[in-house]
Amino acid sequence: MARFACKEMLGALVITALVSACSTPAVERGDAGYDHANYVLDLGICNMNDLVVNTFEGTGVVLATTGVGFVYGAGLSGNSHAYHHDPSLGVLLVGGAVGATFGAGVGVYKAVEDITLETDACMDRQGYVVVSKAD
Repeated sequence: MARFACKEMLGALVITALVSACSTPAVERGDAGYDHANYVLDLGICNMNDLVVNTFEGTGVVLATTGVGFVYGAGLSGNSHAYHHDPSLGVLLVGGAVGATFGAGVGVYKAVEDITLETDACMDRQGYVVVSKAD
């Protein structure tokens, strides 16, 4: 069981690092002073500055939501199973594993959203006009 948790944590670290490295905000490219080479350089600076911070913060979010999902899933399965039978450890672990999977998905979504907002803010500080997703 510990080996599975270690692999899950390592997977969360890798996913968060890859997502933060590939975060590219939509900026206004129609400005007269827009230079694509400078944009690529500034984007690389923003991504490298935030890579370590985003990786650890994102991993923390994923692990927290995975833990909450595990507890919720175990409680839900134990509660519904206790209505008919005594809850066993296997029922709690299966329910917890299902809950942890959903919790990890929610955590990755939240981490990606946070990384995107951080990159957008960094590019805004660099002087680019960041186009909102609603436009």
